[in-house]
Amino acid sequence: MTQQTEQQRRDRWNTPEMQAFRREVREATFTKEGMMVAFPTCFPGMTTAIVPDESRITALDVIPSGVVFGGTSGYQTHLFAAAFHGITGAVFDVWRFVAERPILLPL
Repeated sequence: MTQQTEQQRRDRWNTPEMQAFRREVREATFTKEGMMVAFPTCFPGMTTAIVPDESRITALDVIPSGVVFGGTSGYQTHLFAAAFHGITGAVFDVWRFVAERPILLPL
């Protein structure tokens, strides 16, 4: 395997294909409309947050009234609901599923 020189690397980054790829990543990768919400997975000061090993959010849905429902993956699976009003809000861990024995379902 040959090592590339710094000039070869720069030349590769300046090809039309790489410029098009960088433009696509810059312009099309991220959402440019809508609203982004960041919130803790608990009601701060009142409940305990979903632990890190179980807090990978893998599903989200919003109903017309603005309540966000979500599900996590990990050692245990959680179903949570989040309600927001202006800059305040709360997240409640509604249900926790403990997988004692994995179940395989047909597709």
